Amino acid sequence: MLLSYLQKAPLVLLSIIMAQAVSAHEFWLEPLDFEVESGSKISAHIKVGQMLDGDTFSYYPTNFERFDVTVGETTSPVKGRFAQSPAFEQVADQSGLHILAYQSKPSRLRYDKRETFESFLKNEGIEWVLEAHKKRGLPELDFTEFYQRYAKSLIKVGDGAGIDRALGLPIEWVVETNPYTTENLEAVTAQLLYQDQPFAGSHVVVFNKFDGEVTRQTFTTDDAGRVVVPVAKGGLFLVNAVHMIEPAKEQTGGREAEWMSLWASTTYEIAVK
Repeated sequence: MLLSYLQKAPLVLLSIIMAQAVSAHEFWLEPLDFEVESGSKISAHIKVGQMLDGDTFSYYPTNFERFDVTVGETTSPVKGRFAQSPAFEQVADQSGLHILAYQSKPSRLRYDKRETFESFLKNEGIEWVLEAHKKRGLPELDFTEFYQRYAKSLIKVGDGAGIDRALGLPIEWVVETNPYTTENLEAVTAQLLYQDQPFAGSHVVVFNKFDGEVTRQTFTTDDAGRVVVPVAKGGLFLVNAVHMIEPAKEQTGGREAEWMSLWASTTYEIAVK
């Protein structure tokens, strides 16, 4: 398993392996329990993979720019032990909705196969990049993409009261329906924000794990950047969207790159019906 090797790898090598592992996979936060009592411990993994199946990454501060938890109006940085797993562990001494947020550091990859790039764009519903790539006169091979991940997760502590809100990530999901306190819940509304503005027309992929089986649905955000996700039979939900930009040098640490992909995800759980 990649995970067991990562836990033993030197830090520099680990960062390289992690970059290769996550470049074309979903990235999400997955609590061990989405609902806990006040005073209990919350634990959550950093996950990378496909179809809600993948590898688990430990707490490595060199891999992220931001990792925090918000309760009400208070946001606090996550403090962990180097290489601890799960990456997030904290006693929840306050009742209410807990919003976990993670912003990775930018990572770099280089495409030496055209089909790899095309497959990635098709899978994420951003095929428009192919035409833009051609119009910009970019090479078909040996070009660079940076990518950065922005993940959130909603955890119910005690009564779970509260609501998700924008936390200032460059691109992020705001789940406008509290999945833990809304009565007669039939669907969850989530809004995608890019640079603090609603992001309309974005391709969205929603993964749902129920009774050990995972389904994949696609949506498109409306004019207000929203999608309405049916609760189906309940279970774990991962909402994911990818946006591609032509990066400024300050976004890539001064390094040249033709493209930069920005990944936004959020997770929550619906009680099984």
